[in-house]
This record gives sequence, C-alpha cells and structure tokens, in this order.
Amino acid sequence: MNLQQDLSQTAHLISEKATIVICLPKNPSIDALAAGASLYFGLTSLGKTVSLVSETSDQKDSGIIGAEKLSSVLVNNGDTLLVSFPFKDSSVDETSYYVENDRLHVVIRPSAGHEKVRFEDVKYTYTGGKPDLIITIESPRLESLGSIYTQDQETFALTPVINIDRRFNNTMYGKINLVDKQAASVSQLVLQLLYQLRVTVDAEIATNLYKGLASATNQFTSFMTSAQTFETAATLLKSGANLHGEDPFMLEESNAAPLEVPREQPQMEKQAIEQPQKDYIPEQRNDRADTGQQTRFQDPNRSRFRRQRPPARTYQVPQGHQTPVTQSSQYQSRQDDLPVPLASPASLQANTHHTELPQEVQQDAAPQDWLKPKIFKPHSH
Repeated sequence: MNLQQDLSQTAHLISEKATIVICLPKNPSIDALAAGASLYFGLTSLGKTVSLVSETSDQKDSGIIGAEKLSSVLVNNGDTLLVSFPFKDSSVDETSYYVENDRLHVVIRPSAGHEKVRFEDVKYTYTGGKPDLIITIESPRLESLGSIYTQDQETFALTPVINIDRRFNNTMYGKINLVDKQAASVSQLVLQLLYQLRVTVDAEIATNLYKGLASATNQFTSFMTSAQTFETAATLLKSGANLHGEDPFMLEESNAAPLEVPREQPQMEKQAIEQPQKDYIPEQRNDRADTGQQTRFQDPNRSRFRRQRPPARTYQVPQGHQTPVTQSSQYQSRQDDLPVPLASPASLQANTHHTELPQEVQQDAAPQDWLKPKIFKPHSH
C-alpha cells in the first residue's frame, strides 16, 4: 500500500463531489467521533454539503466539538421531511394529524405516566436525497455501520465509498481504501487527509484530533505509539489544540487519588538504617571525678570499630624466671583449656597457712604490690 498515493486519490475524489455523507460505526469510539467531526468541519470549510451520521447519534457528552451534528439517518438534500424524537415502548399513546387553516398538524399524545415530548428533542431532517460520496470511518465492514447500512444498502451500492480505517481486519470494501494498519489512530489519518486537501486546521479541529489521538493510544502509552504519533500531537498543539477543555479521559485521570510522595526520613533514622552493624564495645567506666557527662559511644569520626585487647601487663615474677609473663601470652597458652581464675594476693596469703598452692598457680600469682602505680623495673639476676 502506498499511503501517499491513496491520500492523493482520496483528495482528488473529494474535490469532485459536492454532497458527502460521513458514516461512523455503531457506538463509535472517541477516536472515530473526533475524526468524523473534524472531517465534517474541514469539508464544510471547502463549501461541501456534508452530513455526519451514526446509528448511535446521542454523543453530546463525549466532549467532542460538533458531536451534536450527528444524525441517525443517511440523508442529504432529500425532499422528504422526517420528524424524529426519542421513543420508548408504550411511551406514545396516539399519533394522528389533521389539517386546519391550510396547515398540517401532527398530534403526539404520550401514554399515562410517561413524559411529554420536549421541543429540544424533536429533530427535522430531509430524506430521500442521494449523496455523491460516502466516507466511512473506523468501520472494518459495511455491517459495522449498523442500521445506517442495512436500511439503505442500495445507496451504498450506487455511491462511491472512501474507506478510512486502521484495523487489521478491514475488508477493503471501498472504491478507495485509505487504510493504514500501522497508524496509531484514524484521527492521525484524517489530519493527513486534511493537509492533502489544503484545509486550514483551526483550534476546534486540532482539539478534536488531539483528543482522538490521545484516546486511541491510551494517553500515548499503547504499543502502537510511535515517533510519528508524538509528531502529530506536537503539530496539533501548535495548531491550537485545547487541553483544558472538557475531556472525559483527562477528567478520569484527574479524579484519581493523588500520588503520595514518600516523606524524607529524619537524618538520625537514615544513619541508623544505612550504617552496618558494629561490634559491641562495652562502655568504659571512668573512675575519676564525675563531670556530669557520660560517654556512651566511641569517636564517630572513626570509620570502623575494632575490639581492643587490654594492654599487656608485666608482672614481677619470682626469681628464677627470666621471661616476663604477660596476660596475652597466658591466654594464648591456655586457649584450648578451661579458664582458671586467678586468686587475689589476699586470698593467696590467707591460704598459704593451710594449703600449698600448685606450682603452676604459684608461678602465675601476681606480687603483692601489683596494684600500686609503678614503672617497669628490670630484674636483677
């Protein structure tokens, strides 16, 4: 398929016709409705006689500009007057007419318990006319049009049809098939057609096409969204697309609960979470005069804490021993044995009268003056 060639042929055929009907499918999507209304405004600006039809004609709440132009009957420049109004089963009790003073009066009497017909609900159209050209939008088959096609199949058989669609299952039933299966929306195709027709895209057309494009791509998140999709959106925004109008899709998003931004945690709590667990260090007591302050933590500027072994103590051992015994060497020599508590000097002195200590304990016992402050004194041999 050569899209540019199809666009050129479509524009040429439209330029030759004066009476055009734009047909939308039953229950048209926002994309189809936006594309149809935009094409309606564009062709009207070229001086064409245009009608916009769909079996589901009540689309006033869609947010699309021109949705009120929709009609439910395939008519154009006919000579048969058609009067229509909303109707439900058993809502009308009597329909009649009479002539008075050269005027035809139509009488419509509602059934008991039903509302009367309101003036604003009555529509007047002409039927019986034959269009020069039919344009279908987002209709894979003619049957997708519903009663618009089934009630007037002869007109479709005798009138050239331009088929504008993007669906993969399109049956290519038109005289010209402007079908791009890679397009993100039919609104995107209609914009290209309007440019081919040299139609000025005003703010109303741009607003409609932007809404159709956003709806078809699920707010530009579908897998069909491409770079060309964003280029089209940018072009429509430059043409005056109004994003602040009444858009049901935008309203649905704006009514959603606002996202809650997580509150930043306090600094101390952050540090407690981020710092790795340190080795436990027992609090060191200060036996000096109390200053009213207690130190509970080590220096915070140190990156790591390590276990500190107590400083090695040097004992004065009895003569005969030349190598001083330190507490670290004592623990190293007994690391595989159960610890043996050291007796205090007072208890050793008290027990010497009764029991002689083992030789090992006698060697490890500290001298009596070990608590007194002193400096290292060399032993004399």
